[in-house]
Order: sequence, then C-alpha cells, then structure tokens
Amino acid sequence: MDLEGVRTTLLSAVGPNAYPVFFGLLISGSLGMPVNSDTLLILGAVLAATGHLDIQVLIIGAPMTILAGDTINFFIARKHGKKILATRFFRRWVSIEKQAQIQDFATRHGAKCIFMTRFTPLLRAVTFFISGSVQVKPKTFFAMNGLATWIYVPSLLLAVYFTASHLQEWVDGYQVFVKGALTATGLALFYFLAKWASRRWMENGNAS
Repeated sequence: MDLEGVRTTLLSAVGPNAYPVFFGLLISGSLGMPVNSDTLLILGAVLAATGHLDIQVLIIGAPMTILAGDTINFFIARKHGKKILATRFFRRWVSIEKQAQIQDFATRHGAKCIFMTRFTPLLRAVTFFISGSVQVKPKTFFAMNGLATWIYVPSLLLAVYFTASHLQEWVDGYQVFVKGALTATGLALFYFLAKWASRRWMENGNAS
C-alpha cells in the first residue's frame, strides 16, 4: 500500500468524509484486499496526533470496523469456503485428505491460531478464511478474535499517537515486527503441526 498516497487521500477528505475513507480502507483489508491495516492504523494515529482525526473515534471505530470485515470474511468462508477449496485450482495445492487433516488441526488448536493471528500482519484474512472453511465454531472465532483485536488495535493506536513525532522510527520498527511476527508464527505452526503429526502417527501405530 502506498502510504503517502493514502495520507494524501485522507488529508484531502479531512472532516466528516475522512472517517468513511479510513474505515472503508480498514474493512477492505479485512476482506483480503491489498491494504495493510497496521500501516493504516499507524497513519491514522499520526493524523490524529496532528489534529486531522479524532483519536477517540479511531479507538472505538477501528476495532469495530476490523471485526466487521473479519466476520464477513469468516462467514463467507463458512458458507462457500469448502466449494472454493474443492476447486481444481485449490486441490492442486491442498488435497481432500489434507483438508480433512487441516480441519482436525483447526478443531484442536483453532482458538490459539485465531488469537495469535491478530498479532501477525499479512496473514489475517487468509487465516480467518481458512478457519471459516474448516468450520471453526463461531463463538470461538468471535471470542478469540474479539479479545485480540480489542487488545491490539487500541494499543497500537495509542502507542503511535503519543509518539507520533517519531513516525520513521515507527515505520522501521513495524517492518522489524512484521518479520519477527511471521517468523514466530511459522515456528509456532511448525511446532503444533509436528506435535499433531506425532500424535496421529502414534494413534495409527496403536490401531495397527
């Protein structure tokens, strides 16, 4: 996402029109569009610190908007996800057998996966879609995603708001955070998959 372009768009819509633009971009990111919600939140907090937006509106509106987009994504996947995953294109990458294994994994570790995903940029929309596709329980999704979102989003907004004079440091730090978060998530998923595979291997061995 072009940070300067979004900044120019928001500044040109300063006033009541700025919020529909801001929240519209946020919800599009939750639906899988190429919009980085974290970068947008950082920019929104900086604009609030310079008097162009109201930080209180952002703290209340941003989590609600993001959760609305996540919920739409999740329920579309619950209704149509299996059909999409069953297409020839997806079967080349994920077989029917693998999908069954993923469903079993998501059932066992869905809550942890959903909670951790909020703190992992770039993977949220895909992870939530897969969670819906494999029929993770809605109450689990709402509870874990809601808790994580209301922790993460206001914390990020307030942290940037009170240190807005250090925008470049925030951008540099965010890039480091993204790399670290992706690495940590990859290691965590590898651990859970390895543990799950080991359990299945032992169960199959005992059955035989």
